[in-house]
Amino acid sequence: CAVAVNTVTNKIYVANAGSANVTVIDGATNDTITVAAGDSACAVAVNPATNRIYVANAGSANVTVINGATNGTTTVTVGYNPRALAVNPVTNKIYVTNSGSTTMTVIDGASNHTTFVPLRPSPQGVAVNPVTNKIYVANTGNNSVAVIDGVNNNVTLVNADSSPQMVTVNSITNKIYVVNTGGATVMIIDGATNTTSLVPVGVPPYAMAVNPVTGKVYVANEGGGTVTVIAEAPVNDVEVRAAFDRLPGDTTTLARPALTGKGVNRWTPGRTTMMGVGNRANTSQVEWDWATVDSGAGTDSITWTYNWGTDSLISGENFVCCVPFEGQVGTSNNFGLGSPFAGNLEVYPVYRIVSFEGTEEMTKSEVRMTQLPTIVRGVLFLGDDRRPGTGDRAVLLDIAGRKVVDLTPGANDVSRLAPGVYFVREEPQASSPKLQAVRKVVITR
Repeated sequence: CAVAVNTVTNKIYVANAGSANVTVIDGATNDTITVAAGDSACAVAVNPATNRIYVANAGSANVTVINGATNGTTTVTVGYNPRALAVNPVTNKIYVTNSGSTTMTVIDGASNHTTFVPLRPSPQGVAVNPVTNKIYVANTGNNSVAVIDGVNNNVTLVNADSSPQMVTVNSITNKIYVVNTGGATVMIIDGATNTTSLVPVGVPPYAMAVNPVTGKVYVANEGGGTVTVIAEAPVNDVEVRAAFDRLPGDTTTLARPALTGKGVNRWTPGRTTMMGVGNRANTSQVEWDWATVDSGAGTDSITWTYNWGTDSLISGENFVCCVPFEGQVGTSNNFGLGSPFAGNLEVYPVYRIVSFEGTEEMTKSEVRMTQLPTIVRGVLFLGDDRRPGTGDRAVLLDIAGRKVVDLTPGANDVSRLAPGVYFVREEPQASSPKLQAVRKVVITR
């Protein structure tokens, strides 16, 4: 009935409504096991930060919580006829719509304690924007969408078209998309203002997904055998903006990769200097840290380096946020909370993955295979788990042992290299001049 993926562990979870269990698929081998769930398991969601999987059981009015490491389970009681789930990995909260109880259950992922939020008749689809900490629920029974504040669970209603069912969020643009099956439309909600617009689609629209990189939305029209493609709604540009210099593949193995960017003020007339850029990881709902200004201080165009402060990337998908401040912006008292931002919020999706090791070539002609060679397609990731005696330097060697390129921790672009077998050699420190760790990689197209 439903499927979810944990991109960190490469496990896939399939809810089997008819057999009251969940099939767990190993993404590397396609081997499967089954884990018991409740009656009519109809929805599943994953928190990659905690490796917990949540299964809504419509027939037994509860949620099965699966420990992804052990496949052990815990049961949490929710409302009647739970229909959909959404997870906020930043706050570790899980949101369950209870169609039969006209409520939403909020599960605290740390304790499994629950809170109930009253909604309108027949709540169905639910989605979370972790950047803004807002939750969106389609109320089919009275043609509305509930906008819930994740801090205090306060509810604001937005009128929808006929029979809203599914909800999808683009956290980068702060746009929310609602499938209206009765009206053959998709409603677009501007997350900043809750203003709406309608886009006609096929009959009836049934499911939907968004690509945050391209900004396009794809709507499956069950009756017509078609898919409607919606281009991303434009964002109002106030001419004061900050932009990230993107990582290769938008991917890293590091908890705190070096992120840089630019900030400019192109506001006319009366353009002012740039005060700086605020940054935060995975949410914009807390106070901002100042990014470090690298050049251009006191002008209308600066370059900056991300200041991690106490933040770091979690495994899986992250949303790294920055906002530009120009010279006239009000920042007294609560910096970043309630202050008028002069520029557009920029949200950059970054994926943190584990560092995969390849073949270790040992001294004295001893070869030890710890796992298969690393397969590289375009980007070679050098982990931050440095071996004792090595520094931050490494080189890539070809099959003949010739140096090809210097490597740095994190992502390295190797897309221009010819396919074949290469070796990563970590350069030793002066204190350990004989220590050299070598790993085999296979570069493919």
